[in-house]
Amino acid sequence: MDKFDYCHKKKQKKNNIKQVEKIPQCLDFIGDIGLGSFVDPVTFAIEKQFTECYIRIDHNIFDIHTMEYVYRFLISSLHRIIISPNDKNSFILIIKDPPHIHIPSSSFQETQILDFTPTKLINRCHSIYFSLPEYTDKVIQILQNSKQGTTHFERLTINVPYVIDSTIDLQPKIIIEYPSQQETAVLFQLEGLYLQGIIIPSQITKDVIQSLCKFTKDVLLFFKKQATMKAQSMDYLRLFSLEQVIEKCQNDYNGTTKKWKDEELVLKMEVNSSLIRLGYGYNESNAILEDFSPEFRVKMLRMKFLNNEKRMQVMERLETDLMCFYMIKGYKSFFQKRYFQFLLSNPSQSRSGACWFIDNQDGKTTMAAYQSLGIDLKSPKIKNAGILLMRTGLFGSDSIATVGIYPQQIKVIDDITNENGYTFSDGVGRIGYPLAKKVLNEYKRNSNLFIKSDEPYAFQIRFAGVKGVLTVDRLDMTENIYFRPSQIKIEALPKTIQKLRVIQIPQFRSGRMNEQLALGLEYLQIPPSNFISSAKQYLKKYFSVTPNREIISLFQRFTNNPVIEVALKIIMASNGNQKIYEEPFIRATSLVLRMSLLSEKTDFIKFDIDNSAFLMGVMDESGLLEEGEVFIQVTTSTVTIPSSRLLVVKFPATHPGDFVLLNNVVDKINLEKKKGFERLTYLRDVIVFSSKGNRPDPNKLSGGDLDGDEYLIIWNPLFLPKPEIHSHAPATYDSEKVHLEKFLEFTDMKRAFLSQLYSKFVLSRISVAHKESCMNIGMCAEVTKSLSQLISITVDAPKTGAEVDGGEINELVEQVSKTNNSNKSILLVLKSFFNEQIPIIMDTFYTELIELVNTIHYNSEFISDSILPDVIPFARKTRNEFNNEINWFLKKSIPQRILRGSEPLQLIIGGVFKKGNVDRLEWEKEEKEINQTLLVIYSNYRKKVEQEAGRRKIPLRRLCDVCYQVTYDKKYYTNNELLDCGKNKVVCLLFPWVIRPQQNIMFINSTMIKSLPNSQLSKIKLKQIK
Repeated sequence: MDKFDYCHKKKQKKNNIKQVEKIPQCLDFIGDIGLGSFVDPVTFAIEKQFTECYIRIDHNIFDIHTMEYVYRFLISSLHRIIISPNDKNSFILIIKDPPHIHIPSSSFQETQILDFTPTKLINRCHSIYFSLPEYTDKVIQILQNSKQGTTHFERLTINVPYVIDSTIDLQPKIIIEYPSQQETAVLFQLEGLYLQGIIIPSQITKDVIQSLCKFTKDVLLFFKKQATMKAQSMDYLRLFSLEQVIEKCQNDYNGTTKKWKDEELVLKMEVNSSLIRLGYGYNESNAILEDFSPEFRVKMLRMKFLNNEKRMQVMERLETDLMCFYMIKGYKSFFQKRYFQFLLSNPSQSRSGACWFIDNQDGKTTMAAYQSLGIDLKSPKIKNAGILLMRTGLFGSDSIATVGIYPQQIKVIDDITNENGYTFSDGVGRIGYPLAKKVLNEYKRNSNLFIKSDEPYAFQIRFAGVKGVLTVDRLDMTENIYFRPSQIKIEALPKTIQKLRVIQIPQFRSGRMNEQLALGLEYLQIPPSNFISSAKQYLKKYFSVTPNREIISLFQRFTNNPVIEVALKIIMASNGNQKIYEEPFIRATSLVLRMSLLSEKTDFIKFDIDNSAFLMGVMDESGLLEEGEVFIQVTTSTVTIPSSRLLVVKFPATHPGDFVLLNNVVDKINLEKKKGFERLTYLRDVIVFSSKGNRPDPNKLSGGDLDGDEYLIIWNPLFLPKPEIHSHAPATYDSEKVHLEKFLEFTDMKRAFLSQLYSKFVLSRISVAHKESCMNIGMCAEVTKSLSQLISITVDAPKTGAEVDGGEINELVEQVSKTNNSNKSILLVLKSFFNEQIPIIMDTFYTELIELVNTIHYNSEFISDSILPDVIPFARKTRNEFNNEINWFLKKSIPQRILRGSEPLQLIIGGVFKKGNVDRLEWEKEEKEINQTLLVIYSNYRKKVEQEAGRRKIPLRRLCDVCYQVTYDKKYYTNNELLDCGKNKVVCLLFPWVIRPQQNIMFINSTMIKSLPNSQLSKIKLKQIK
């Protein structure tokens, strides 16, 4: 049996309904519905016809039959179908009064009578919305029909009455055959509005497109929100003028225009059973976009599949057939002559349900892209479709191009192996020091990340068909790169210059507790009191009397938030003035940020661990380390890793042997100074493993290698086992025999991609059982070990072709369910501790926050001595406008599903900081959009204040000080000017800081400023963040 089929055995629907004759008024009308029904992906992949999915009309009953459910309506709930006289292949289906319940198809009886709950629900433009108890806003997508009728999609037949409305025109008035990048982005936004039922094609004119092409990306996003709000205000019943929406955007943004950077634009699309969301992004960087034909970038589309909860797609969801539909059929644009089809993906992207499509309208581009990668389908290294997908996916990895490498700079050296067949150098090579310096400088120049170190130590890279890590050889003064066979995944090395692409460089970051780590430490007999002690240290560090240096450290972790960025600049500009930490805005921002961090702890065991670190793994090229020894030193001056025993873990860590005790021998190496020791002692921010022994230490750790894997190192005495406790024997992580497939084609990767997504559903089921087994009978129990082995097999199944035995999974899950629940598990102990402590801290913070924003007053130390009274009316009026826009932004832009009692206050004080919860991926995307909108608001009001200062011919500094005073002094407020936050009236502390010029945001100190003339104020530079 194929590995992809075993879990998709589903009972066939019992159809007990006989087809009835159509009523005379009905005319046949052919369409396609993506119902989101559960469909076997393999069956769908071969485009089997689903004859039991249809819409059926009787005299007063309207049934929609799917593979999964039957939805029944009264015929009166079918409002009408609108068909344009000039486009009878598209239509709008309008339904009202949705059904109160839905019935599983397998149990449907013709005689059943359903209750109806009248609900006003009008929808249009290719969508029917049902308000169902279990599936809120379940959407049935109605896609564009074909002239060939049933022979096009071969899926569904719809028999419904319709009327012709001569006032509706469904044809776009303009179709751009070869759009520019600006036009492409605009058309994608309009197409997204069309698919959501916001607009119809005839509203899109040449003038509309030309006007939108002048917008910046931020204003174009604002246009989309305004159009959506306009349609909602009309209940989707009437068309509205796009020109009016455009005019509103122009007025609000002062007609801002800006040229687009074609080389940065990437089209994006998100799909689930309830929506198709189109848009665009920037700064995507990988080999397929940049290193090959420029034609590829302008034709690429980043596709992401989501489930109804807007998280990554997993294959047990009802949307399987719709996702497979796009994988097999591709996506054909409505307003452009573009036909996007699957190109490639890689494991990191598939974890979030993402892949890359490419425009293959000419039928040649896809194959040209594959051929340019140099992949030989007959290569012995490419044994099946899963490996083919992973190898092709190398070119889609998010990476940054650095220096060009000539063929003569590339050297291939042997792997380091032993007689047992283990490869100690699996995934790691070397790079000469002079070339490494150039690579680091180029990486820092092109990266948005803040890189502290000026010295290169290692790089995780992609180069042609090579993947892995390059360790810097300090003794090699050539500009060569040394690859090993274990790194070369595609044999065709470039014959011309090609850029070395860097995914990341090693940087120190603290370790964190999680559920797997807690269960492993429990197996090592770490007492619960040690966990509680560490958790208390974490709470004390960040959530009690937080030292000022910790506030800076905390802010630096979240500089992507525009409010945190402002607060950090204020602190750094104060030049060490400790009073700045008492400034109300700084205090409030610190409180809000810490409250948001605490909100994660009630649902998940996750907190920082002192004396721990995540580090990238590399191999000892000097040969000085013996088996069981590691070499670790870091660049962070405040952290010293001692020469002693420490615990090393790589996740996922599900077997007791995944927790390995090793010895750090830094002092020994520095003391002995054997030949070649400089090569080893130069390295920082990595864990250097030995190249000796019976088995590589990384391989003992969850079957790890050195191609970029990160390892958790713990030297905290609280979490080191007693000396008499030794590491458990490691599990065997040798991959099963790889399944061979003959006659591979690039199209086989579509099925491999679906297999990767499906394996995550199987993996989640096994992982839940494994966690329960650890909690009940321990990590060392045979049942738990068997589940751990299944996890390992399932993780590798997409590339090995291994078949996971569904019967074995069911048997093990059944055994776990029969075990007795333990109330002593460390997970329950930690959860009880946090559930007790966090509400107390949150209440304290909230009380302090309310008191702070209700008792604030301006501090004369932070403003100049003389305030200009004649500009107070302008400052007060502008402050109110800013606050009202923030208030509007809170109500209209923040998704309702993440709003809680304290979050309105958080936004008013200084932004939204929520990071956790199950919607993490989707929330991070929304948070990015929120931050972009906030930055636009900041810029607009800063410009307004600058223009007023120029008009009045007064120093900008003086006007900013007045804005500070009218914000912080309660006498400049009426009750109506305060913002509502629950039962409290609060002020917005953000305004006076965001309007200040970035180079002059704060006085260095009050004495120095008072002695400076206004002409010198603008020359004060911010202290650089170290």
